[in-house]
Amino acid sequence: RPFVSPKARNLSPKRNSSKGRTPGGGIPRRQLSKSSLLNASGKILSDYDGIIPRAIHDLFETKKEQQREAKIHLSYLEIYNDSIRDLLGSDDTSSENLQLRDDGQGISIKGLSSMEVKTAVEAKELMDVASVRRTTGSTGSNARSSRSHAICILTVTINHGKRKRSKAKLTLVDLAGSERLKETGAEGLTKQEGIAINRDLFVLAKVVSALADRSKQGRRSSVTHIPYRDCKLTRILRDSLGGNCCTVMVACISPASVNLEESVNTLRYAQRAKAITNAVKQNVVARSLSSTESLAMQRENKHLKNQVADLMKTLNEIKASMLITTASDKEEGHNAVEIEGNLVEEEKC
Repeated sequence: RPFVSPKARNLSPKRNSSKGRTPGGGIPRRQLSKSSLLNASGKILSDYDGIIPRAIHDLFETKKEQQREAKIHLSYLEIYNDSIRDLLGSDDTSSENLQLRDDGQGISIKGLSSMEVKTAVEAKELMDVASVRRTTGSTGSNARSSRSHAICILTVTINHGKRKRSKAKLTLVDLAGSERLKETGAEGLTKQEGIAINRDLFVLAKVVSALADRSKQGRRSSVTHIPYRDCKLTRILRDSLGGNCCTVMVACISPASVNLEESVNTLRYAQRAKAITNAVKQNVVARSLSSTESLAMQRENKHLKNQVADLMKTLNEIKASMLITTASDKEEGHNAVEIEGNLVEEEKC
């Protein structure tokens, strides 16, 4: 549990967070029932609950403790054969082959559904639906093998007033395990799926290596290009890998001697990932005004301008009055001097 809590609490409202699994081979995914996630008081029941349910639980516990105006939205997608599919969208083709867009603030996915969740149970129910729709298949190594990379994105938005808000993302990534075609005995479509999985993991390894080299060398680094754009997986995870984010990567290895080479490669991969350092800063964005707020601000500006005009008019009147008074005092003084001079001349006579 201490592994999860700091990352979930860091989401609110300062930064992004990401959790993922390295390509060291798949591990069986246990389908958790609603009762195994939470009991009536909202606490985790079992020590066997995994990282994802614990992270979701801690996220909603943090929201409850801070008592702020916060909204949490959940999106779930898979990358299958280099195609992005919305696992929470409709069953028609509009949920398939979604396109990536760079909006200047990061990578966004056009058409990806985002659903508001108010409790950990609601989030778990949506994730169960997405898990059922995820592409799986049978190979010589695994009877129920993931044939895609799955990415769950929880977006937290906290309002700090009328025009200021903080945003953070918790990205939960389940990478499909790397495959050796000779061991899996895959053919046809299953073989193409394995090739696509290995290609994505190879590009991810290149990105991690480039980021690690740049972090080690600092400003003197000769690394000028990070190959994020070589595949859709690394484009989506760009912020999680080398952006404004705190990232945890879990390496899955096997104690079996037949998996020795793969386990060693995974540990080397994890060692490189550990060398990456990111500079984290607060995500504060200005909130756009609605039409009602815009009209209200226009009316307020007009009222303030009228007040300024009235004050300027009053100030000008006061200045004019002071000038008249000063001129009158000067004229009276001049007349008094003339009278005094005439009196002096009469006395001399």
